[in-house]
Amino acid sequence: MLILYIGAIFIYILVLGILASKWPRKSLRIHSGGSGHKQTVVIPFRDELYNLPTLIDSLEENEPAEVLFVNDRSTDSGDLFLQNEIERRSLTDWRVIDSHGIGKKDAVELGVAQAKHDVVLVTDADCILPKHWVKYMTARFEFQNVKMVCGPVLPTMGFGWLGKFELGEWASILLVTNFGFAVKKPLMCSAANMGYKKEAFLEVGGYEDNKDILSGDDEFLLKKIERNWGSESILWDPSLDLLVKTKAEASWESLLVQRARWASKWSVNKNWVDKLPPMIMTVFSILFLFSFSLLFPLNENSRYFFVIWIFKGLADCYYLGKGLNHYLPQFPKSTLLIASAIHPVYTLLIVWKVLFTTLYWKGRAVFPTLKDEKQHV
Repeated sequence: MLILYIGAIFIYILVLGILASKWPRKSLRIHSGGSGHKQTVVIPFRDELYNLPTLIDSLEENEPAEVLFVNDRSTDSGDLFLQNEIERRSLTDWRVIDSHGIGKKDAVELGVAQAKHDVVLVTDADCILPKHWVKYMTARFEFQNVKMVCGPVLPTMGFGWLGKFELGEWASILLVTNFGFAVKKPLMCSAANMGYKKEAFLEVGGYEDNKDILSGDDEFLLKKIERNWGSESILWDPSLDLLVKTKAEASWESLLVQRARWASKWSVNKNWVDKLPPMIMTVFSILFLFSFSLLFPLNENSRYFFVIWIFKGLADCYYLGKGLNHYLPQFPKSTLLIASAIHPVYTLLIVWKVLFTTLYWKGRAVFPTLKDEKQHV
């Protein structure tokens, strides 16, 4: 078993190194010239009243051509708040529309259908947009073959150990995302920071074949566009100028549920290549946790337990730090040791939730049954 654990840490460091090797060496800057396209920003929302003021402020500063807030059956009067703010600020071509479907995918489809312009930008209601996000995202569609643009996302700084862990985990998500695009095999993106041609969305049928899964409005669309036009049609840009900040999770339970909801879409993926990242991470997590057996009984092999975990911690700090340093150069990379130590347990908790619990998102089952759907009609 000792050889297995030593081999695991060696392969783990090698995999991290390969992922990090594709990360841009310099922070990219986007040309700020004008674009021949106008854009519609579509923002689905459900019970996001607390987050809407910050979103509106950052969005207004971007001066988009059109904004469509799509109300996914909110119960907190967020739609009334938005309508009042639009009137108070005299925001022309900003509208609030009600979705009569169920879930975020129906809301997005309605927004795209009613969009006036050929470029549709999408973000979440709990996000903060950088100053020139709309202009820079739209400018990327000047390349004629581009059907979709994806940008980076990081959480706002949370509190305590949870906040530090979440930033470290997002760094690993960014590394995997960037690597997939770098090798022309995109694996994932975030619906909090993406855009696409309206005609491309309509041509692939939107979400018509995966509406029974409430999660995956980003990845399923990514795969559809890749199948239709190839990876060259999708542009990933990790530039600091495009970094969207999303709200950090307030508790460990909410973080676990959110990640389990994200992970659930891997289980329905038909392509085995897309299943590899979570499978590999699960195997590594099991091996790292089983390495505790080296401590019982204490003998000369026990020292290898500390060697394994020290090397894991150093590798996580160095390689994950490359991604974080791109956006947060002042962030103390040593805090990634927290993420390194907790992540194996955290990963297996997510696997357990995916396999053995019913996952919910804002009161709705991620894999709804007919009974679940009737409850929300």
